Amino acid sequence: MTSNKNLVLIASHQPTNEIQMAHEITLRASKFAEFAFTGSRTEIWHGLGQELSPDASIETWRTQAGMDWDNSCQRFVVTK
Repeated sequence: MTSNKNLVLIASHQPTNEIQMAHEITLRASKFAEFAFTGSRTEIWHGLGQELSPDASIETWRTQAGMDWDNSCQRFVVTK
């Protein structure tokens, strides 16, 4: 298992020859999945994320999916 403060990746071997597909969804240390969906949780194979109504605003989607990051440019100077 590889882990950092924002991402947890788990690899496992299934002795029953069952193949597990990676979900590629960021799981925070708090176990919060950065993912949102509509419909029933039972309809998504990984079972992760927050269920939203189809008419939710894009801002609600960003917030509930944990993707309301602050994006900003930072300048820096590298000297030898």
